[in-house]
Amino acid sequence: MLYFDGKQYDRFMQVASPNELPFYLDLSKHFGNKVLELGIGTGRVGLELAAAGCTVSGIDLFQPMLDEAAGKAEKRGLKLDLTCADMSNFDLGTDFDLVIIAFNSIHHLLGHEQLGGLFSCIKKHLRANGAFAFDMSNLSVFPSGDQVEEYMLRKYIHPENNKEVEIHIRQTYDPLQQIQYMAWSYLQEGKTIRQEQVNLRVYAPQEMEGYLKFNGFRIIGKYGSFEKADYELTGEKVIYVTRLASAQA
Repeated sequence: MLYFDGKQYDRFMQVASPNELPFYLDLSKHFGNKVLELGIGTGRVGLELAAAGCTVSGIDLFQPMLDEAAGKAEKRGLKLDLTCADMSNFDLGTDFDLVIIAFNSIHHLLGHEQLGGLFSCIKKHLRANGAFAFDMSNLSVFPSGDQVEEYMLRKYIHPENNKEVEIHIRQTYDPLQQIQYMAWSYLQEGKTIRQEQVNLRVYAPQEMEGYLKFNGFRIIGKYGSFEKADYELTGEKVIYVTRLASAQA
């Protein structure tokens, strides 16, 4: 999913980014400005939080993404504390007012063990009265059966040769494992220049809420958009704001 090249990822995101920044900025104002972003990528959200005065740390599994984030931070005179690590297994030796996972990144955690590891790490790094917030795609946007689907996802301009790249997807869904399997093909002038496999775990809201409760989190906000619209079963997004169950009300 373009994680092999931070510059290409940013070109892709220019036409894909949701308007989540005001939402996460508002949370930092309410809970505190020491922020940890898991799956920080090239810093699309983290850099803007830093520009607004937050102290931002970020974790990502892919070093090319972190390299791009670091370069962008240096150009803007901003500071990001970046670590290459798995979000389900890390220890930064400090705690935070706010932990966030943006742009559906939680779907990359494919199993119960990974999700449990994530929640364990967050509890270790979250201050007593801090908050953990994340967004994910609603169940309604995923396939409901095991049929094969093929479609062109998006186009972007390659940062090196300025030629258009088309991303074509061939996907299947395993309803028993709740995993969406996607073969991504990158085409330029009709020729395939790269292929990769992207697998996503589909989480139903009720399922995720059970995981949160079991792992010691209390939901204080559930929304269907970054403008805090009410959640709807047929909507595209589910956004959670949580605190530790032991936190003061």
